[in-house]
Amino acid sequence: MTILQTAQSPNEYSKALREAADLYKVYVAAITTKVKQEFAAKEKAKVEKRGTSKAVKKLPRKATAN
Repeated sequence: MTILQTAQSPNEYSKALREAADLYKVYVAAITTKVKQEFAAKEKAKVEKRGTSKAVKKLPRKATAN
């Protein structure tokens, strides 16, 4: 929070965060890659879940002659 308070305007937030990441030796690229992989896995699971629920639909009953 203190890092963001050092920024004078909203346009400087990303610069302040980038400088803080450099100062604390945070590997932003590695974190970004990991987060993208996690979101892709969640999206893939969501799509697979939707696909299986559609495949299990009940078949319509056949009309029987009485």
